[in-house]
Amino acid sequence: MRKLLTVLAVCTVCAVASGCGSSNETSSGSVTTTGETAAATEVTTATTAAATTAVVTTEVTTECQHVWKDATCTSPKKCSKCGKTEGRELGHDWDEGSCTTPKKCKRCGSTMGTALGHDYQNGICSRCGQADPDHLFISNVTTVQQLEDYLNQTYTKIDTPFGEIKDIAFHIESLRTESEKRIFPYDFYIQVAFNPIIANPKIEIENSSIKGQVFLPWDLDCIGVTAEQKSAMAEAMKSFQISVANDAMTAFPAKKIVGGFYSFSSSGWWHTGSGTNPNDWHYSDADTDRYFTWCNYYSKLGAIAGSYDESYITGFNWSPSFDDKWYGYNA
Repeated sequence: MRKLLTVLAVCTVCAVASGCGSSNETSSGSVTTTGETAAATEVTTATTAAATTAVVTTEVTTECQHVWKDATCTSPKKCSKCGKTEGRELGHDWDEGSCTTPKKCKRCGSTMGTALGHDYQNGICSRCGQADPDHLFISNVTTVQQLEDYLNQTYTKIDTPFGEIKDIAFHIESLRTESEKRIFPYDFYIQVAFNPIIANPKIEIENSSIKGQVFLPWDLDCIGVTAEQKSAMAEAMKSFQISVANDAMTAFPAKKIVGGFYSFSSSGWWHTGSGTNPNDWHYSDADTDRYFTWCNYYSKLGAIAGSYDESYITGFNWSPSFDDKWYGYNA
């Protein structure tokens, strides 16, 4: 900081400023500084008939007594008096953001980007735990149609040793008439169909449809499948059906329910007689194969047949008698 001061010559005899002509004049005055010692930079002398006056112009340099303003995310520490800066800006300290808010600086409140959005898995956000308002939960299921919708949105794939089975579809067949109840022992049948495509197959097996990324029940009997692989595949499909059964029985504890996988063989002509009569042949669009069938009741004739009035709820059990192939799982 710089400041200019003026000092006049004063006579020591008559104490008159501006000069009395005496040789006894001396300089006096008052100098107030706030910094370093003043340094004289210029002296101007004026001579008149009455006296000689010496005018001394003094330049004073002082240091600023800084008043610092704290650094911010975008600017360094700064003096509020002289504007001097020191150091560097702090930079933002971002939080992680959330499903509903973008990243936010913990110091200044600035935001960056957009909100993460919810990551719903089975109706619950994996990040924040919020329930998906569009998801149907098993606790809210009260009708068979709602159960079918719930199963289709919840069970979309099966992880197996051979790869991932996708494109699974649920259809629930309900008994509607008294005549149906005379020959079927259940309230409804949960049919689990799927397009038997193995996504990204982990194993390629010769002489098997698995090599072409297609899995069908009889692939478990392929020569190229080891006993361990066969067992692991059966366990994966068992676990899937057990989960489906538990959800169904939770929603309808007083209903007699049967379920299981089914698939369709290729359409074609099928021989139904022992001779060569053309009438012994018929055309079928599809032939159904059942496997991993289960039910929650007892019926004298098994899971699929028998009188409704004679069957009664017992809890989960496997029903291999109506399966087209028994895969060695325990009933």
